[in-house]
Amino acid sequence: MSKYNEAKNKNTSKKRLEELAKDPDAVVRRAVARNTSTSKETLALLSKDSDANVRWRVAWNTSASKETLALLSKDSSVYVRRRVAWNTSTSKETLALLSKDSDARVRRNASDTLPKIPERKEFDMKKFYLVIQASCENVRGSHKKLNEAIEQAQRLTADEDDIFIVMQPHKAFQRPKPNVEEVTLED
Repeated sequence: MSKYNEAKNKNTSKKRLEELAKDPDAVVRRAVARNTSTSKETLALLSKDSDANVRWRVAWNTSASKETLALLSKDSSVYVRRRVAWNTSTSKETLALLSKDSDARVRRNASDTLPKIPERKEFDMKKFYLVIQASCENVRGSHKKLNEAIEQAQRLTADEDDIFIVMQPHKAFQRPKPNVEEVTLED
């Protein structure tokens, strides 16, 4: 498989995409930048690429982090800024800044994208725990469903810096503790 085909393939590993992001051929780096399977860290690296077309594709990629898109919103290329303004992963704060850009199309794109960004709701950890617990209660030994619940939990909390997914088996799946008599030794 050619490097270009590898770079654009969504099934290529993140590690391999990271290697391809350093390829001397800009066409390969552009394909990596456009691939939504590319890690946020690799996209951040590509956002500093000397080729404006690579940065443009990073700005288009909805997998790019809000921080990377904020950096690209200040890019010297108007085309890169237009893509950032169109990207629904761009933060409302960055879109607000872009709505005052010197370029009319950047301003229009930002104004068009702003209403598409959902309001961030407060995360209800108690409700989240109950959903995962309910999901696990219904598993009854099915690892596939449990893994789907974990993946769903990770997707729901992807933007949360202070939430960690910890899975504990439901009491129905826990092994009973052995009956051990406590013995106290006296001196």
